[in-house]
Amino acid sequence: MIPTGAVLRFAFAIGAAYLSLMSGDGPSPVSSVIVTVDDVIYFGTYYVQNSVVHVQSQFGAKTQVGGARPKSMAKLLLLELVREAHAMPKRR
Repeated sequence: MIPTGAVLRFAFAIGAAYLSLMSGDGPSPVSSVIVTVDDVIYFGTYYVQNSVVHVQSQFGAKTQVGGARPKSMAKLLLLELVREAHAMPKRR
């Protein structure tokens, strides 16, 4: 069973990708990417434009010039976003 928070993160990522696509900011197709950290599933979206992989998630966005398979690069970028978000101190 997928935790409720994971479903909400997925819905957010898909919505952000849709808005980006509709505003003309990114080419289609937009694809989903998933990583698991400490038994928690995180979702994001990615697309490739001019050999640059663009990843978006609830934790922000990252880009990287190709060099690897786009889906593999997207997973690495999403993993970085998740780890960076969890490394930040919590605000009170």
